[in-house]
Amino acid sequence: MDGDSELYLETKTTLIPSINEPYLEIVTGDKTESLLMTSINSPLVVNGEYVAVVSFDITLEQLKKIIEDIKPYEGSYAFLLSNKGMMSGHPNTDYLNKPVEEIFPNDSKDFNIPEKVKKGETFSYLSNDENGIQTYYTYAPINVANTNTPWSISIAVPVKTIMADAITNFRISIFVGIIGILLMALVIAIIGKNI
Repeated sequence: MDGDSELYLETKTTLIPSINEPYLEIVTGDKTESLLMTSINSPLVVNGEYVAVVSFDITLEQLKKIIEDIKPYEGSYAFLLSNKGMMSGHPNTDYLNKPVEEIFPNDSKDFNIPEKVKKGETFSYLSNDENGIQTYYTYAPINVANTNTPWSISIAVPVKTIMADAITNFRISIFVGIIGILLMALVIAIIGKNI
């Protein structure tokens, strides 16, 4: 095992597939362009014996585009965190490959984001975003096959957007309820006249 990289050694000793933390890879000869990448590792075991580690690198570019398009509500956005809390997809590209503790320092401390992501927990909380807007954040784990390194996707929705939908639904319910009561009163009046 001497000379093995930490990531190779971990896969080799645990015999559990893993997804590495994101990293920037220079993709042009003049070193002007780099891509956010990750590696997926899986042990190759034959007849119960370790043989090798199969590993391949993938770019997170396509995944970043998918994350950027997730906007279920007006003003909402999604972001992706690696197992150790590195920002791996976010509409603000300045946040990429930075620790969540740097981007959301108070939330990370108050809601223990890195530890919950690392454990693969689902959780939610309310907090003010970088513009002071009260926002509802919800996190869900992303588990790939039998890996023990879950990542997490989060969706941030301004509370005013959630409340606008709730208020609209409440008003519709009140309107339908009033119509129902009026119709019931009309039916009772008609039946009452015929008695």
